[in-house]
Amino acid sequence: MKKYKINLNKKKMKEFDDSGITLIALVITVIIILILAAVVISMGISGEGVANKASNAVEKWNKKVAGQSNTINDILENAFKESYSTYTLGEEITIGGENFFVISENDDSSKDTITVIAKYCLNTAEGNIQQDVLYNSDLYVDFCQNPDSNSSTGYWDSAELTYPYDLNDLQSDMATAINIAKSYGTSKGGEGRLLTYEEAMNLKDKAEDIIFGKYSSAGRLMYYLGTAQNYQNIYDVFYDTTFGGQVDYVYFGYGAQCGIRPVITILKNNI
Repeated sequence: MKKYKINLNKKKMKEFDDSGITLIALVITVIIILILAAVVISMGISGEGVANKASNAVEKWNKKVAGQSNTINDILENAFKESYSTYTLGEEITIGGENFFVISENDDSSKDTITVIAKYCLNTAEGNIQQDVLYNSDLYVDFCQNPDSNSSTGYWDSAELTYPYDLNDLQSDMATAINIAKSYGTSKGGEGRLLTYEEAMNLKDKAEDIIFGKYSSAGRLMYYLGTAQNYQNIYDVFYDTTFGGQVDYVYFGYGAQCGIRPVITILKNNI
């Protein structure tokens, strides 16, 4: 029998092996691409596309950064925020060598101003200084200059007002009592005015001794409020040891005189 010799070409065998590996790699790559394409298409159909997810991720990041920025700003702001002294209703303090009572409520360290009322009425003949006396003509003045015999005509227009009416912001050379209170406030480094009817009624219930001056050694305190009761009457506060205390009103014109007990709003740093 004739024998055949098989001659295997090693070079060709190697070429066959390489081609097989390349084909397998190509098939795997195509399969991976198809899978990725299917995922992307699915995401697009569901409304949660790559672009949307990327946008949402950016938005969440921006919010997180913004939140951290606000927190840092708050920390810095609180670190450099000035803190002020705190006062309680009825506390007695000294301003410019004279005594006052605090009438501000709910004070805290973030507030830079305080409102106070003079302890006594002013002696207008002695440079507007406080004085604790029973009777002294220099303590009692007309509410305004040259009042009309029957009404406040010329001082404020009654037809345009609803009573009770705060007169403190009314600009008039006739406003004797209010102008004195304003001037006194300026001399103490603040803004002066008269106590309003609403403030007096509130203090009457919360700080009766202060509103009526029951601490007065003279035993008497009578002063104007800055509020008109009607076109011819001004509210006032009256107290003496015999009749007690009351918030009442007096005639606008001559003959019914009261004292001036200023209220001052002042920067705490000026105290």
